Amino acid sequence: MIKLNKLLLEIKKEEITSLMKKHFNDCSKKYFKNEAGKYNYPKFIVKPSLKHIGAYSPQPNRFILNLDFAQENETLKSTMYHETIHYYQTKGGKQFSKMMFKIHGYHDDYFKQKMNQINAGEGKLVDIVGTFKSIKSGEAAKPFWVYVLKRGKEYSMTWSPTKNEKYIQRWKRILDYHKYDEGFVFQTGTIIFKENPRASNGGRSVKMGSIEPGDKYYDEMNKEIRAARKEKI
Repeated sequence: MIKLNKLLLEIKKEEITSLMKKHFNDCSKKYFKNEAGKYNYPKFIVKPSLKHIGAYSPQPNRFILNLDFAQENETLKSTMYHETIHYYQTKGGKQFSKMMFKIHGYHDDYFKQKMNQINAGEGKLVDIVGTFKSIKSGEAAKPFWVYVLKRGKEYSMTWSPTKNEKYIQRWKRILDYHKYDEGFVFQTGTIIFKENPRASNGGRSVKMGSIEPGDKYYDEMNKEIRAARKEKI
């Protein structure tokens, strides 16, 4: 069964990478006519629980797509058209600046010009910043783990693709030091929980998202948290 599931996953990934190539080729022919085919053809990779929605890496010359955003063709197309702009942004002798990337993620005037051109032809397809909320099913490709600290009616949260025992111990130290009311972890497939920062073992600070009554997704998250099979820490 494990081998069969792995085989099916590999077949699915092949289908996804084929769609990634299709959207890259279509976008190139329609919106980058003068440059299409001039540069080395990129690699296409799909990965579960990737930190980013999608990414184009100039040095290895590859596109990486988060498996969550490969479930629906519209979000897959949107992500690939977005990243195709970044592909051409770094070609033709243009220098990729880490400083500029840090400042605005390379969403400069060139990016905005191409984004507007694409949206004029495709409808509102490309955004500067994508969100997990755009996934219409509301579900992640695979279940993941959410870490919660509760104080009154406010929740502070982060998440990881698999259960991380080392992070749970770190979470417990934060719980005790900052005197939260309680802390717990649970598994879910509800995609909006991924709008919170992803858990990281490194660094002194811990990034987390907070939500309280009145916030847009509070009622939905609160309902699921209350019904979840929680493990206290």
